[in-house]
Amino acid sequence: MHAYNFSSGAFREITSAITPANLTIDEDANLIAYVDGSTRKVYSFSANESRATDIKTKTIPLNDDQTGSVVRYVAVTYKSGDALTLQVWLNNEIDSGDIRPSTTYYNNGYTNVTYNGQTYADGITFDGLAGKATYSVSGTGTVELYKSATLAANNTVRTKKVQIRDRASKIRIQITSSSSANAVEIDRITIYVE
Repeated sequence: MHAYNFSSGAFREITSAITPANLTIDEDANLIAYVDGSTRKVYSFSANESRATDIKTKTIPLNDDQTGSVVRYVAVTYKSGDALTLQVWLNNEIDSGDIRPSTTYYNNGYTNVTYNGQTYADGITFDGLAGKATYSVSGTGTVELYKSATLAANNTVRTKKVQIRDRASKIRIQITSSSSANAVEIDRITIYVE
């Protein structure tokens, strides 16, 4: 039996002593299997798999205007025994010459982005420096604004606001944990725009 991970796009094998004819979930969302030709027809998988949290949104358009809107902050209402990492991508292309100091940027698709003598591959972030506003690229892609924050572990539901204060026409959000030791509950992700 194989399970599909929507975040990584990969399958993983799940081993079991039974060969199910059909799978479903019960009223408590636990996986159960029907086994044809057995003295015991229904098996319940009571041991849950432990997996690290990985929640990704699709790209969310903020308006129909190419100039976009100012994203003031992203708020996450959650409960987690583990610290979580919040990542935010603002999908507006930053042109060479527009890099600002103390701002983080993300290489989305270019084979390489060269900035201040350093080369950054696809999917890598870099920070803007004073007096260094230009970059060069190879391949096709975009350079986007990027923000990240740590959401502290907590035992009660709470809301954490992360300031963005940048203009964007689209936004993507990902929340991950490095551990699978504790349950994670994400109640709401809110994007505040002007």
